[in-house]
Amino acid sequence: MTKKLKRTLIMLVFALIGFAMYTMSLIIDQNTILKNININQVLSNIGVFLIIVPTMQFFFDSIFQDLFFEKIFIGVLGSLKIKESGIISATNDSKEINSEDFLKSEVLIIGFHYSTRFIETHHSTIIERSRNKLHTTILYLDPTSEASIFLQNNESTNSNPNDQIQKLKNLFEKATELNREYLKLIPHKSILKYSFILTDNYVWIKFYTNQKGVFTKIPAIKVTLESPMYNFFKKDINGFLNA
Repeated sequence: MTKKLKRTLIMLVFALIGFAMYTMSLIIDQNTILKNININQVLSNIGVFLIIVPTMQFFFDSIFQDLFFEKIFIGVLGSLKIKESGIISATNDSKEINSEDFLKSEVLIIGFHYSTRFIETHHSTIIERSRNKLHTTILYLDPTSEASIFLQNNESTNSNPNDQIQKLKNLFEKATELNREYLKLIPHKSILKYSFILTDNYVWIKFYTNQKGVFTKIPAIKVTLESPMYNFFKKDINGFLNA
């Protein structure tokens, strides 16, 4: 006999006792008094109590308890799976990514189409990295490529590619403190599935949208080193860089 079945039988016994006591209270004269105690009222109250408590406990055990532990199990299991995947942080707005995270990384590889917002925000950090002899590679979409023309024709972007890339180049051409040996601006000719920031210890992945001009905030996830997801993105990014 399982513990759950034993508890159910015990609760049933108490409920039956309570029902019997409540029934007796209906039979006994309401004016029956024993040592200043109204027997009818005592039996009625105890009987109702013994009926309600086991009944509530039964419903909790059979319905709510299973649902309660199921939610806990799903929550814990979900958290463990996320941890095992390597995701350690996320943001609803990729503009909130902090450049301090990659200031000291030996390697920094940034890839995107031609939105220069991130570079504009963090170009001073990239310049500081070059002064510290830390390599930074920036991959941007060649505005004359078929991929760029395709994106423009399909209206998946609001940006003017030529203007954006020229803005990118101007940021560093006018930077007198830049050690150009440690910065590479490399055009690519592919439609990326995601933009990325790859460092020694993690990778930020920023999503692209399928619609034009719908979202003002784009989410991003941060994946830590030596995790299955980090290894996947690192291999994919390095393969793309060396293609």
